[in-house]
Amino acid sequence: MSHHKKINKPTVPKSHLYITTSGQNINQQTKPWKTIERYPFTSQLDIIFPTKQVKPSRSSSEIIDNSSDNVIELLSNINSYQLSSNFDISLFLHPEVARNYLRSGSLVALSIPELPGDDVFGIDGFGKIHLRLNRSTYESLGIVGRPSKFGPSKQYYMVEIDMRLESMRNGKKQYDRIYNKLQKFPLNAFMSWLPPSTFMNHSFKKWKVMISWVNELGELDEFKLPKEFLDIINLKKCKTNIIKSEKPFKNLWSIEQKNEADLISLYDELGLSLMSNSNDNNNEISSKENQILLNSISIKGGLFNSFKILQTLNLIIKLLPNCAIFGHLNQCSPLSFLSKKQIMKKNHELEIHQEKKRKKKNGKGIIINPERGIEAGFTNWSLICFDNVKDKDSKNTNFDEKDEKIILKRSIDKLEETEEEEKVSKSKKWVFYEFVGHDDTHC
Repeated sequence: MSHHKKINKPTVPKSHLYITTSGQNINQQTKPWKTIERYPFTSQLDIIFPTKQVKPSRSSSEIIDNSSDNVIELLSNINSYQLSSNFDISLFLHPEVARNYLRSGSLVALSIPELPGDDVFGIDGFGKIHLRLNRSTYESLGIVGRPSKFGPSKQYYMVEIDMRLESMRNGKKQYDRIYNKLQKFPLNAFMSWLPPSTFMNHSFKKWKVMISWVNELGELDEFKLPKEFLDIINLKKCKTNIIKSEKPFKNLWSIEQKNEADLISLYDELGLSLMSNSNDNNNEISSKENQILLNSISIKGGLFNSFKILQTLNLIIKLLPNCAIFGHLNQCSPLSFLSKKQIMKKNHELEIHQEKKRKKKNGKGIIINPERGIEAGFTNWSLICFDNVKDKDSKNTNFDEKDEKIILKRSIDKLEETEEEEKVSKSKKWVFYEFVGHDDTHC
């Protein structure tokens, strides 16, 4: 028998589709709103809805024309961001920047790597900086993290910096140490694969970064650097294009599709419709009598703050009786989504009286959020809204749990609702899908 230790080879997680169903709820502390908020690095939104829908009134049913102009106007409020091609990551720890942006409002930022597998970082909108580093960078940088779950053993590392902690205030020992290290962020082996012009005259790493900031009033606002850096760092305003088209679809979705097979089929059909165009010759929808056309409006290629996405989705759902909304995670993201603990701001006064936890070595237990692999598959969420649902249907959803790839979450416990929220909950239903690709995690 060999005396050598058995090598634990990393395994690739399977793809999963998570389905949640419930009544519509305006309260943003419940699903699906809270879940959407946890996806900080959304880079594409697709909204599809019928060109015409039936809107019942007390006297009679009224046919309404869903003009896409209103939807385009709403999306135009969230499709702007800022871009820098020579950003210094340590600027996020600058006392003025940390105070005005990371501890106030909601700042989302994401670096764009020059090559697959290169170092990447993101700021999640809740004051935390997440870095995924290759081994050479991690060892040179000297900030404690933990080995990544993906890739070759101990070749990639995850590091998290929480700017909300008291120890990360200006003048604190931990803050000064991390700030100094980030100011000297090392170049790595990937630089030798790039044209010299990309790193010439740089002693330390410069990043290509997308930034989106929402101020304390909930408005999309401009991220401004301190005056001494304005001539060094170039920040330009960008806007993504809003694309309007028509998509073919077999039948309009209805709440009668309430078992597992129907819900999966609906998800697949909407996905195929989203990727097609009105000129496609699809055998399943070749009959003009059964075919309907859906309006499709998309924004892609930028970085959209999850706080503004929530605001916009609430307005769109009120505007459209039936609609399907898809959010796609940026492929460069080091995280798939955030856990509850990630977005909760800690009460430091209460922590003083708590017992000290046993110190964990080697950085274990530092990262509590799901991470993404270096070459992760697609990760997205989909919200399908139904209109005019009878109250008796709210608890009749019957699922078959034989498929191991599907984890079905039952309707959540309802919080106290106002009369207006209760009316909406009884009249509308939704189905929420979360798809996690082959090289990703979902806890």
